Amino acid sequence: MKVAFSYFPSFPVAGQTVRFMDISTGNPGSWRWDFGDGTTSTDRNPTHVFRTFGFRRVTLTASDATSSKRMTRTVTVAASEEGASFGFSPTTPGPGQAVQFTDTTPGNPTSWSWDFGDGSTSSLKNPVHAFARAGNYTIYLMAMTGSGPKQANRAITVASMSVLSSSFTYSPAAPSAGQAVQFADTSAGSPTSWAWNFGDGSTSTLQNPGHVYATAGTKTVTLTVTNSSGSTNSASRTVTVAAAVAASFTFSPGSPAAGQTVQFTDTSAGSPTSWAWNFGDGSTSTLRNPGHVYATAGTKTVTLTVTNSSGSTNSASRTVTVAAALAASFTFGPGSPAAGQTVQFTDASTGSPASWAWNFGDGSTSTLRNPSHAFAAAGSYTVTLTASNAASSSSATRTVLVSGASSVVAAFSVSPAAPVEGQAVQFTDTSTGSPTSWSWNFNDGSTSGAQNPTHAFAAAGSYSVVLTASNMGGSSSATRVVAVTAKPADLTAAFAFSPSSPKIGDTVQFTDTSTGTPLVWLWDFGDGATSTAQNPGHAYGTAGSKTVTLTVSNASGSHSTTRSVSVSDGSPAVDLADRWIDWSGAGVPGGIAQYRDGGVNARPLGVSVLNYGADPTGARDCSTAFANAQSACPAGSVIYVPNGTYLLSGTVSLTSNRTWRGQSVTGAIIRFSGGGGFSTPAEWPPPSYSANGITVTAGATKGSRVLTVASTATFSVGGLVQLTQLTPSYMHVNSSNSWTAESWFGYDATRLSSIMFTVAAVDAAARTVTLDHPLPMNMTSSPLLMPRATLTRGVGFENLQFDCTRSTANQVIQIVNATSCWIYGCYFKRMYDRSAWFEEVTNCTFEHNHSDHGQGLGRNCEGLDFVGNACWCLVQDNTFHSAGYPMIMFGDWQGGCAGNVVGYNFLNGFNQGYDLSTAPLTADDSHGPSCVFNLWEGNEGEVFGNDGYYGSAGFGTYLRNRIWGTTSEMDYADQCCLELTHWSHMYTVVGNVLGTPAGSSWNTTGEYSQVYEASGTSFQAPQIYRLGYPDMGNRSYNGTASNPTSPTSYDTNVKATLVRHGNFDYVNQAVLWDPAISNRTLPASLYLASKPSWFGARAFPAIGPDVAGYRQDTPASARWAAYLASGNLSDLF
Repeated sequence: MKVAFSYFPSFPVAGQTVRFMDISTGNPGSWRWDFGDGTTSTDRNPTHVFRTFGFRRVTLTASDATSSKRMTRTVTVAASEEGASFGFSPTTPGPGQAVQFTDTTPGNPTSWSWDFGDGSTSSLKNPVHAFARAGNYTIYLMAMTGSGPKQANRAITVASMSVLSSSFTYSPAAPSAGQAVQFADTSAGSPTSWAWNFGDGSTSTLQNPGHVYATAGTKTVTLTVTNSSGSTNSASRTVTVAAAVAASFTFSPGSPAAGQTVQFTDTSAGSPTSWAWNFGDGSTSTLRNPGHVYATAGTKTVTLTVTNSSGSTNSASRTVTVAAALAASFTFGPGSPAAGQTVQFTDASTGSPASWAWNFGDGSTSTLRNPSHAFAAAGSYTVTLTASNAASSSSATRTVLVSGASSVVAAFSVSPAAPVEGQAVQFTDTSTGSPTSWSWNFNDGSTSGAQNPTHAFAAAGSYSVVLTASNMGGSSSATRVVAVTAKPADLTAAFAFSPSSPKIGDTVQFTDTSTGTPLVWLWDFGDGATSTAQNPGHAYGTAGSKTVTLTVSNASGSHSTTRSVSVSDGSPAVDLADRWIDWSGAGVPGGIAQYRDGGVNARPLGVSVLNYGADPTGARDCSTAFANAQSACPAGSVIYVPNGTYLLSGTVSLTSNRTWRGQSVTGAIIRFSGGGGFSTPAEWPPPSYSANGITVTAGATKGSRVLTVASTATFSVGGLVQLTQLTPSYMHVNSSNSWTAESWFGYDATRLSSIMFTVAAVDAAARTVTLDHPLPMNMTSSPLLMPRATLTRGVGFENLQFDCTRSTANQVIQIVNATSCWIYGCYFKRMYDRSAWFEEVTNCTFEHNHSDHGQGLGRNCEGLDFVGNACWCLVQDNTFHSAGYPMIMFGDWQGGCAGNVVGYNFLNGFNQGYDLSTAPLTADDSHGPSCVFNLWEGNEGEVFGNDGYYGSAGFGTYLRNRIWGTTSEMDYADQCCLELTHWSHMYTVVGNVLGTPAGSSWNTTGEYSQVYEASGTSFQAPQIYRLGYPDMGNRSYNGTASNPTSPTSYDTNVKATLVRHGNFDYVNQAVLWDPAISNRTLPASLYLASKPSWFGARAFPAIGPDVAGYRQDTPASARWAAYLASGNLSDLF
């Protein structure tokens, strides 16, 4: 006895009936089934329903009179929601009637298994089946998809008598447009009339009509039948009509020659299955893409006839022009050359040669199509050309008679005869005697060996041009003098005026500085007055910004330029002495230009990093090589970094008075990896006030530089010192954000008022210490002066590209306990966290740099940080783009930054998804306690202010900034121009342009300023000001008292101590003035004495309500616009 069983369906779903069939041999007499789900049966052929999906081990134990045996199979039960589906037509067929079954299973099944319940099966997707006898049948479908098997079953009733039931077939099964389709009625029930709808607007009443579809597509065909008793029934089927077959072909080469193989390529549409070619010369082919060789030249009409699987045919013809067979031929010149003279050979072969082989008869050869050749000696030479193509080759010979060389007489002509500098001059050889070589000397350092060269003289002057012409018989020279005149300058209008800031009634002297020799001048002074003098004077009768236009003309045309002249009413500019200080000394003393090429203290080249093993390919770490180069470089010199890519995985400890200078910012690339970077030594652990602070007994008042101290023993000229006092009432810390007093406040939370200086002089006898800057405020509450280590001074970075793509360092340049250091003209690419970090420093400069694209947009990536008593520093003329938040920050949790200037920078594209729920700042005046007296002037950016995260700030000034109040590239909630959070004391906002007008191209998301001043706890449309809210712009607060001690309260004192004067905003569409300040003349600058040279010809000031259009480009914004237009990195520098 051998036990075996089968089951159907093969892949049931939960809840589906499964039929089990015993197919054992040996005549067992009893059966016991175990279905693997706790149920059993003793039927021979049981049915069973699995209620849940999964794998079920089904065991059959069969027994006879002498033994028992078993067999186990695993049944895969699919989840019920994964079922198949299908339809059929007609729904009630009769015996012998064709039933169309159609699979509608989702999931793109790839195979099908049908069981029609009458012992018949099929593996087609959409089978047709006829039931032989009437009865009720269960149809099973199992469809296999990429996610597994799916099953379905449906019942069908086959009528015992002939019930009227519509059905039909058609042929071909896949017709093409334009092809006849034959429809055949297969209905049951003896219909007597037929109504066909072919799905394209056409109909028929024939029993078995034919129809032609004009267009491709899916057509639903419906047949409605009626019998003699008036009963009707309908059936529909889908006919998919393919596009009509359309013959087309290409051939190559396009102009074949006789004997050459022509490749024909079928490009027909409509899926042809057979091809019939007629090549127009009596030859044919049935290949799809045949090749053919024409024996004779002439015009051949080639016809392709294609047929598809449905029998549709189409033909196309093209003309092939067959050229004559290959025939070699050539010419040469001159016809009677002399020995040594160049002879030009020119191929004149017919029949499309593809290669050439020349034999000049003197042992020389060439494979050029049109070679030149010089015969060394007189004589008769047989020259042979063999021309070949893929089909054949052909040869031709000619005799060349070469005479002896004749004497050369050099001569030449010049055009134009009187050129201007830079103009191309054509020199033409007119020598006699058949020269074979030419040597030109233009007498400006340039030469040529061409026969007829062109040359441009770079400068005006007289040049004796010499031609030496030679052949086998000798040489000869000729000289001509070419007089080159200066090129006239292009006509370009330009002018200057003085004084630069005139008052009403002052005579303004305008001076023409145009180039290109203008002959006519037309001035428009912007107040209705004009002049035609070259250098007129003009007095204005009213104050305001005047746009002056100069148009100059000469015979070549005209050119115009404009400049803004700001005319005051004679009043001195606004001076808020209690809020403003002298910021002119910010940055490296004397400016960094003195140390660059051409400066009075220009640093010479000391060493090149290449001489100390630096690898410019980026393959090896250069940390050791850089350190060795620095050690070898003399103080006051340059460490030169030639163009190349230098990998830096380690940290280079910086040494004083050395400049790291790249060959170019686009080519000298330092690629950081991991924590690699540059860092100065740091004073650690730092001192504390209680142990190291020296009592100040006098002089700690605003404007003073001389302090009287208890002892001068620990102070030295050039050293850093930290001046502190007990915390004033308006300074606070936000301890709820985990702030603690660390080294930057001498570990003393009672002394938040702290400013760093450099010692200018020490008088031991008088017990005085002179500081390098006047005190910005009174510091008379138990002041202490504490000496700090000055570990580094005079370090510079210039013209370098810092690639931070693979960096994980918080900052790649860290400058701590230092003075007079700078970074100029550098590119920080894809910062990891920050570009540079300045901590406990004085008089450092960050200028003319570009920082962009924090590595992970959406992380807290910052552009530039000044922290921990970084004082008297200058951030000027930089561009910043796409940092996380913010781009420029003072304080961080270390605070204490004072006297710094941020001037004329361009900042956009910030935040980039870091935190859309708060109000992040493009530029942050204070992230920690307590920054004071920082100046923000002439900048352009998105959101400025003080976020107050770790505590208070005070006395900040915003002058002539263009603050948009919306982000340029990414929208976020609750935007504003100026955010001054709680504990922002005595801020000043003068002469700024604030807000985004509706429809502005600045904001790509369509946001624009709609609210002048934020209010309430709900988010609002973009605002101009948000004042007094808790840190980071938090809209939730629990009180409105002035100067509250709670960091979560609204602070009305911010607005009460704020001065807003002469600002234009796009909500009010007007300039708003403080009624308590009568003076409405705005200062041009608070740290620059006049327009700086790096502004060039641009208007200064560039931003303000007294500037034409409220805003002109600064150098930084102009560079950014040029970069966006060109994509060239060099345009940013």
